Amino acid sequence: MPDKQEKNNRTEKHRWPKGQSGNPNGRPKKMISLTSEMKEQLTEVCPYDAKGRTWLQYLVDRWLAQAAENATYFRELIERLEGKVMQPIGGEAGNPIEVKVIEINKNYGNGS
Repeated sequence: MPDKQEKNNRTEKHRWPKGQSGNPNGRPKKMISLTSEMKEQLTEVCPYDAKGRTWLQYLVDRWLAQAAENATYFRELIERLEGKVMQPIGGEAGNPIEVKVIEINKNYGNGS
C-alpha cells in the first residue's frame, strides 16, 4: 500500500497547471432532445386549430377546457402550476410526533 508521500506525488504529477482548464473546450453542446424540439414548436401555428393559434395557445385552451369538466384534471393542473398543498405531519391532537429509540442487545442469547 503506498504511503501518503507517494500518493501525494502521484496526484501532484497529474494535476493541471494553475490557470489551465482541464476541459478547454467547455461542456459539450446538448444533443437535440424531445423537450427542446417541443419548446421550439410551441410558438408555431397549430395546423389542427381552425382559429390559427399557436401550439401553446391551442394546448393551454384545451388544458383549461379539460380542467373545467374534470375535477381530477383540474387538481392536476393546479398542482402543476402552484405545487402540491402542504400536509403538515403531527402526532395525536396536533402534538409533536414522539419518537422512541429502542436499543436491542445483539449479544442476547449468545451465552455472553
